[in-house]
Amino acid sequence: MKRGASGIHRGSTRDDVLETYASEMEEPNTDDLVFTPGGAQFRGKVITFAMDDNDTVDRFIAGDEDFTQPLPYGSD
Repeated sequence: MKRGASGIHRGSTRDDVLETYASEMEEPNTDDLVFTPGGAQFRGKVITFAMDDNDTVDRFIAGDEDFTQPLPYGSD
């Protein structure tokens, strides 16, 4: 099982993610959660946690903010 440096992994709950990254979590406007790390070295970087129907982490992706935004269904 892959885990992030914080210990968050596939199967972690929404509450686990929010508790771990509370001070640097963007207000969710989708089902996905977006962590924006502080510090100049991380400027423009995010980790997007995609949640499944059980409200647990299905997958996560880290990188530049534009790259990590999920595409709408039906787009290429």
